[in-house]
Amino acid sequence: IFALTITQDSNHKKALKIADEFKEATISILNTTVAEIATVLFRKVNHRTALNFLEDLKNGDFLIINVEEKLMNKATAYFGKQKSKNVSFFDCLNMAASELFNFNAIFSFDQGYLKNGFKLPTI
Repeated sequence: IFALTITQDSNHKKALKIADEFKEATISILNTTVAEIATVLFRKVNHRTALNFLEDLKNGDFLIINVEEKLMNKATAYFGKQKSKNVSFFDCLNMAASELFNFNAIFSFDQGYLKNGFKLPTI
């Protein structure tokens, strides 16, 4: 989502193509992901861009999923299995949600998901 928002991002063009491929799909996003994106946009771009992102979510077609106990427990189990320091607990939350909600893919360019058996969208 960061790559979709920031035109200077190295993955911007790829992200646009992937988003176009999935424009008919329901895109789910964790509330923790919303917080992470807003924080990164604020730090790397500016406050206005972060606020615009949050406002756009209200009008967008995203299904926002709240992180609750079952999801936290599943994420903790994934985190416990990690051998690489490149896979964060945040990544494990996404993997847990993908499993619990039967997502088709995780919209990311992070190869750690692939190493854990999850699909990334391809173009």
